[in-house]
Amino acid sequence: MTLLRSHAWWWRPSAIVSVAAGVLLWLRPEAGAVAMALVLGVYALIAGGLWLAAAWREYRTRTGTVLGRGPGRRPVPAWPTDPAPHG
Repeated sequence: MTLLRSHAWWWRPSAIVSVAAGVLLWLRPEAGAVAMALVLGVYALIAGGLWLAAAWREYRTRTGTVLGRGPGRRPVPAWPTDPAPHG
């Protein structure tokens, strides 16, 4: 619940942008179809990338592995706690 409250200030700008977009679409519906397709496409690319990054981070956290190590190999810690001594 704390996370929800800490990001509550985003609701106001989001509402203002939504209302402005609605007014612009109402005034110029012919340009709205192309604009909405572009906005939804960009949103889908960004949101999809963020979801993939979050899923990959969750996977690494739960399995303790890094890129290049499959389930059949010895897991390598994602963040080593004791660096190897030099020399």
